[in-house]
Amino acid sequence: MVKQNDASNAKEIQDVLLTQSHDRRLLDRVPLPDAGRKNTDRRKTATASKGDGFAAYETEMYLGLRYAVDYPVLITCKGVGGIRAMQAKAVNISSSGILLKLFEEDAAALTRTDKVNLKFEILPGTMPEGYEMKVNIAAHLVRTFTSDKGDVQCGLQFEETLAEYSNKHKGRYMLSLAAFWLFMVSLVVILMRSESVLYFKFNKTLYLYSIITAIFLLSRYLFAMFYKPVPVDRNFTPSVSIIIPCFNEVKWIQRTILGCLNQDYPVDKLEVIVVDDCSTDGSREKIKEIVEKLHSNDKYQVEDRLRYFLQPVNKGKREVMAVGAKVAKNDLLVFVDSDSFLEPFAIINLVQPFKDS
Repeated sequence: MVKQNDASNAKEIQDVLLTQSHDRRLLDRVPLPDAGRKNTDRRKTATASKGDGFAAYETEMYLGLRYAVDYPVLITCKGVGGIRAMQAKAVNISSSGILLKLFEEDAAALTRTDKVNLKFEILPGTMPEGYEMKVNIAAHLVRTFTSDKGDVQCGLQFEETLAEYSNKHKGRYMLSLAAFWLFMVSLVVILMRSESVLYFKFNKTLYLYSIITAIFLLSRYLFAMFYKPVPVDRNFTPSVSIIIPCFNEVKWIQRTILGCLNQDYPVDKLEVIVVDDCSTDGSREKIKEIVEKLHSNDKYQVEDRLRYFLQPVNKGKREVMAVGAKVAKNDLLVFVDSDSFLEPFAIINLVQPFKDS
């Protein structure tokens, strides 16, 4: 938290960070054939089975990724007694559904109706970027249960995923807005370079250069419209060493290490190296703590692919990166800051350009 003191008015500014719902497994995204539970959306929505290849696989993984939230939800349901509105509190949310905490009589009312409508606002920082919006979506009840704290909670599945809802309601608007600004920027470039044509005869070299740069810039805008991302080849998995240089990052270093290990990537082709640059805030203890905790679970082969080194004196980030590079065993090196968190598919996406020799 950053506190900002003012003579007239004291304000508090607080960082908002994504909080995923608790999972018993520290490395819940690591692919293990014999693990039993797979990295899939357990709600089994229709969208999850559409298409094939890596894109469909990645979409299905993220459908079931839940985030801890705490904001109000207005529920409208239609039953025998007519339309009923009630308030609930969201506990966690994913792209495919939401978990609500509500009164017992309201939960009972939900079990007696098939048509449920939810209205809520996804606040910035509670879901991945791009999901911030007001939602008015149909859903149906999946299950009702009593939590460990004695609260009545209901899990509901959306009739369409939030990604589909966002594309439907925001996609056309954003596309029109982007097209408008692209036109305006192009128009400004053309108008600015029109003088190069008018005064071309006075200085041919200078104005020819100006015209060429303008044409090149406009051509970038044109070709960008035809850009298509390169398909991810799940079979292309070169060996990778992730190096984390650390200095006084006691708050985030454990989460950074977990994010680097928790990759949907073959365990025998990924290692993580942590190099502490003589931290003075307890980062060393945090590194040792998470390393020992992970080493105790040999199911993920962590002992063979997670190493840490402690610098006796502070030498700076470049020196620490060099130490990690020298001890790395694998072909590709990835450097990650000690306060950065990798998504589960970061490495598989990052290595794709190296498929081109």
